[in-house]
Amino acid sequence: MEFRKNRFLAIATVGLALAAFPAAALASDAYEADIEVEDRCDPATFNAVVGPGACVRPAGDGGGNVTVDEFVADLTRKHEHKAWKFDDKKVTIRRGEPLRIAMTRGGERHTVTEVPSFGLGCIPSINVLVFPDQDPTAFPAVCDDPLTFQPGATVPGGTSIRPGESFSITGLTKGIHRYICVIHPWMKSTVKVK
Repeated sequence: MEFRKNRFLAIATVGLALAAFPAAALASDAYEADIEVEDRCDPATFNAVVGPGACVRPAGDGGGNVTVDEFVADLTRKHEHKAWKFDDKKVTIRRGEPLRIAMTRGGERHTVTEVPSFGLGCIPSINVLVFPDQDPTAFPAVCDDPLTFQPGATVPGGTSIRPGESFSITGLTKGIHRYICVIHPWMKSTVKVK
């Protein structure tokens, strides 16, 4: 477990970089989201391992906390953690309608990034646990964009999001659009635009 925990520590740099930026200036009014972003990070253990501010859960968001050790154990065994997710996995909207996204529960920063196909994210130490049979550094092209990890910055097809934030993606073309969190790549949703 210590070896895996040390690999997980490699994301501390990313966690600290994310925590250094202020929360994104996105619409904060609650509204019905097409995709709800959720996690169950335990502030005490995530902040101790990843760095201060890595997990900032608002009071009263409900549900149990998942420690870093539990998180890494599930990634190692199941290649995902079911408490880190996008609800809904399949969304249908009409052309011209916005895709509405809100972080409804949790405390880590996530991205909602459009990718050509589902697969690896941008963090090798997580990729190696989620995709053990693949090269963890064979990133999707979006990982080459330095804006990917700047909270609140629009990236190709996505924006980073934190608890209580919401935003919309507009102008989607007719067809299928695939979104992942490039930090936690098992978090994904397919959006069909009619």
